[in-house]
Amino acid sequence: IALAADDEGPAVTSEKKYEIAQKLVNTAAKYNIPASQLLIDINAFPIGSESEEGMNFAVESLNSIEMIKSIAPGIKTSIGASNLTNGLAKKPYMRKVLTSVFLDEARKRGLDAAIVNPNHYVPVNSLDKKDYEIGLKVVFEKDMDAYAELEEIALVKKGKTTKKRSSYEDLRPAAKVSEKIKDGFKSRKPGAIVYEGEEYSYLDAIVEDAVLALKDVSPLDFINDYLMEAMNVLGERFAKGEASLPHLLKAADIMKEVMNFIEWVMRGDQPETSDFKGTIVLGTVYQDVHSIGKDLTKTLFENYGYRVVDLGVQVPLEKYIETAEKENADAIGMSALLVQTSNHMLSVVKMMREKGINIPVFIGGAPVNLKHAASVAMSGASSIADIKKDVFYCQTAMDSVNVIGRLMGAGRQETIEKNGAVLIAALEKAKGSNRKEKELPRKKVSFDHDYKIEAFSPKIKKIKISEINIREKNLFITNWKLKSRDFKNDDFLKDSRTDFYHWKDRAEKENLIGPVSVSGIFPCRKNKDKIDIFDPDNPQKKLTSISTVIIKGRSEEFRISDFIDENSDFIGLQLVTAGTQVEGNVKKITEKGDSEGGFLLNGLANRIAEDLAADTHKYLKQKAGVEGGTRYSPGYPGMEIEENIKIYNLLSGERIGVEVTDSGEFLPSCTTAALVCFHPQAKQG
Repeated sequence: IALAADDEGPAVTSEKKYEIAQKLVNTAAKYNIPASQLLIDINAFPIGSESEEGMNFAVESLNSIEMIKSIAPGIKTSIGASNLTNGLAKKPYMRKVLTSVFLDEARKRGLDAAIVNPNHYVPVNSLDKKDYEIGLKVVFEKDMDAYAELEEIALVKKGKTTKKRSSYEDLRPAAKVSEKIKDGFKSRKPGAIVYEGEEYSYLDAIVEDAVLALKDVSPLDFINDYLMEAMNVLGERFAKGEASLPHLLKAADIMKEVMNFIEWVMRGDQPETSDFKGTIVLGTVYQDVHSIGKDLTKTLFENYGYRVVDLGVQVPLEKYIETAEKENADAIGMSALLVQTSNHMLSVVKMMREKGINIPVFIGGAPVNLKHAASVAMSGASSIADIKKDVFYCQTAMDSVNVIGRLMGAGRQETIEKNGAVLIAALEKAKGSNRKEKELPRKKVSFDHDYKIEAFSPKIKKIKISEINIREKNLFITNWKLKSRDFKNDDFLKDSRTDFYHWKDRAEKENLIGPVSVSGIFPCRKNKDKIDIFDPDNPQKKLTSISTVIIKGRSEEFRISDFIDENSDFIGLQLVTAGTQVEGNVKKITEKGDSEGGFLLNGLANRIAEDLAADTHKYLKQKAGVEGGTRYSPGYPGMEIEENIKIYNLLSGERIGVEVTDSGEFLPSCTTAALVCFHPQAKQG
């Protein structure tokens, strides 16, 4: 089997498939391999996933069959059919119809072989006639109304209770936009419209529906009653596991197209003025790439008369505070989509306390609730009496506007006091919030082990993606946020792996990710609760001290420094990154209207950073000649995140292009540091 692909990747157009097939035949002939022994794989791309106007992946593949077979007598063609319906694992009937229709048409054109899951294929004469005709429309015309109709039929066959809809045409324009956003219904069709005498260019045909919607409702009512409703429904579906994160990001791409148009309209309606009601600094927190909620909130703030300083996504934590000071802001707004990134909100409030910045904070997003807001308000507080009462949980974008309105008016103090009482009540209600922590005995550590370790100065290693032991399941569940129960479905797992191999190969070919590590082994010794670290080339020269904090295990507590001999010992230090180019490439892909692709690439980069850290840890243990040992990263139990700065300086992290902020976060965010303790008793918790 010879794949119709070259250094630029799998061929998309029929002409390119033909050109590569000709080269394959000519090359094989040099080695006395006749064309009749070749099966040319024509490549399958997901039906309906084209982003380029006028492109039809299915038709290009079908047209290439006869062209390739004309190259030489006896040459054969093949296709791997599963990718035709990538993403339809939960709609098996839809998958069966489209696969069967495509393969039937391919067979008519001379396709000789196919790699196909038998559960995805039936002879087309056994399909319902109407479904067969719908399938033809999808394959040949890329008819998105037909696609939606077939999707609805597939859901009904699974026993889902759903309103049957063959198209969106029975809905009022505003409702049509809302439903298309919920369904993640992309219709990439670049064009332009004239609205009130001005021309506006767009990338998705949904803007045409938005234009009609504004004939019935005002821009603000459109946002509040339809767009926010769509966002809230999607958030609820995501929380219940009914919508995947990739689906959410597809919806975000569509929402963004609508919001860009609405913002353009509303800017035209407003007189130019610098007389704002107040200034809000807004952004999506560090390591989080979603923007749908933030963008809605920004639009509402601006159209209620506030000035918004939009920091974008993946905002370094100190940037909120620096910008708030510089812009003399009246509030900071933070949004998050993922549980782990929402915890960065605590760090921002703690930093605000340390720097004496006392302005209200608004937080929102899928993982955020009142309990989380109470935890954020307590960050850095010495007691419940010191809670930051002006941390506001805003479930919707409109909540933020309402709260800022009360804060900027005569009822400011009353609003803050009432919110403080709500936060305290949430803390008291939280399970175990008033329970006294159990006192645990200190772990007893023995230093009678016998190992001989040699120090070495930090070394840089550039690593190919293919050389890293990437943990697929961790990628799918932790980084791509897929549900573990879905992996009982073989089709779902296969589709996830298809995405994995696609982005892994593309990242390596296009240099989207560039993994690199720097690591070394340093002499050290325990100094009370700290670890003093010395120069590998001059063991008498102290370089710095790393502070450690209590780690509470199930039955005992300890510090990392407990595993370091106070007389003489060694410790490994490592810093790894998935590459300085990652965030720029994620941004480029996202800005081209592929938020899902940007998310998948970002998740893969973070996974590569974590797994490269594991591989580097293993390398340091091998260099030390020990089997035991544990890796500890700042920001996790054992060390404060600020200790990243010391590890960075010891390893000269600037040599691999990484930067570190004053609060200990790395740029790019797909970077992690750690120290490796070689003591055989060392453990995480």
